[in-house]
Amino acid sequence: MSELENLLALFNQEDSLPKKEKEENLYKKLLLQKMLESTKEEDSSLSFDEIKNIIYKRYVAFNTKNNFNVGDFVQWKPGLKNKKRPRYNQPAIIMELLDHPVFDTEKDSGSPYFREPLDMVIGFLDSDNDFMLFHCDSRRFEPVKKENE
Repeated sequence: MSELENLLALFNQEDSLPKKEKEENLYKKLLLQKMLESTKEEDSSLSFDEIKNIIYKRYVAFNTKNNFNVGDFVQWKPGLKNKKRPRYNQPAIIMELLDHPVFDTEKDSGSPYFREPLDMVIGFLDSDNDFMLFHCDSRRFEPVKKENE
């Protein structure tokens, strides 16, 4: 068992603790669970060469330029989705193509949004079927393929 799993096991033995300490430990326990999940997500059964191949495919896809027009339907390119919405394979419509991109104001250079050029405004339906508008990086999108293709 890893150190994180050992700590989580200790928090799971909180039956002997007073109620107040149980409540205080709940937050710590949730943080540990999140940390464990994130370390498991980083584990990969892929070989070094397989990882290099995937990275190269994403690099090519990211740098493949599409000529979009307002009113075109788009979707995330595979492996390039960096926001929760829209979901993969969910169509969005281009509302506006910006002549000058807006840059995300994220201040932390370790964030994937740091200096991201938001050059396209898309519209899509959220989980309640409300029409949402988002600014996004057009390099991460591709045209929606027609069903007959």
